[in-house]
Amino acid sequence: NNLGNLASRTLNLVDKYFEGKVPTCELTDNASRELSQAAIKVADSVKTNINNMQPQAALEVIVSLLNHCNKYIDEKAPWKLAKENIALTGEVLYCALEVLRIAGSLLQPVMPHKSLELLKSIGYQEDLIFENTKKWGLLISGSKVTKGTPLFPRIENN
Repeated sequence: NNLGNLASRTLNLVDKYFEGKVPTCELTDNASRELSQAAIKVADSVKTNINNMQPQAALEVIVSLLNHCNKYIDEKAPWKLAKENIALTGEVLYCALEVLRIAGSLLQPVMPHKSLELLKSIGYQEDLIFENTKKWGLLISGSKVTKGTPLFPRIENN
């Protein structure tokens, strides 16, 4: 629910407020800078945990980043912010897209099909190179995103 919810909310808001295109971003907000710094540190933690034969710990680091981003989205409330400051709204959504790019890239070995589906939906066309998970700002403003179907559709119990 964590990854799927973040992807769905972010893609829907980008579609609504930015015509389905990656917004422009200049990290002006402290919370945005903090999130970006946390995101680019995740890859090294994941690598350390994998090298120490602790795959569960590696996944927990990624989930922690997704939790951080979901909290950031909740606090910034871009659906409200869009009425007052569209530039900051774009910054918030760009940050969420970048977190999705980094998390999706790092999750690729564990869930290859869903990760590629996620990366395609956010407009990330580059090769999956581990070093790119340590970089911020690789999504190109103006690139098309696709909200499509939910990454993890809810299963109805009858």
